[in-house]
Amino acid sequence: MAQAVEAIRNKDHAPTIPEIRRLLLRASSVLASSANMDSDIIHYLVALPITAFTPLSLAAGVDAWTWLLRQRPEAEIAVIGEISAGWLETIRKGKGLFSTSMNYRDPFEVPVEYAPSDKKVMDLELAKARKMLRPHLLLVQVLSSQFQAVKYREEGIMVSLIRLMMRSLIAAHKMR
Repeated sequence: MAQAVEAIRNKDHAPTIPEIRRLLLRASSVLASSANMDSDIIHYLVALPITAFTPLSLAAGVDAWTWLLRQRPEAEIAVIGEISAGWLETIRKGKGLFSTSMNYRDPFEVPVEYAPSDKKVMDLELAKARKMLRPHLLLVQVLSSQFQAVKYREEGIMVSLIRLMMRSLIAAHKMR
């Protein structure tokens, strides 16, 4: 898994989505069947899909994380902590929601055009925005689900989620 993460980071021969899914499910099954939780495997279980940061890789990650958390609830704090660390890495690298590539210009600074909008351009921009924002949407759904499940019983996860939200709000200036 470490090699796959490095390949993605270096933009070398990156693994395909089926390979990522296979690696994630294999790592989840190892963690579910082992007596101890290996923190390195948990780290790469979360880091691999977040490093790839595509909707399909994160969907595979969500499947693997959910399966592991249903089999081994004691892994919950470690998995949520790694997801939070991955989210913070997306802030640092300016990915997805925190990317500046889709920032808009103030409509009052742009000259007025009296031509009709080009539907093809609008559809292309919409598809680009969906592809960029979908990974964070999947992470928000996972974190929201975990929040609802643990809000009255796990103080550590609550503190982690609050810190994540505070750092996201601090980075909100990137989301113009």
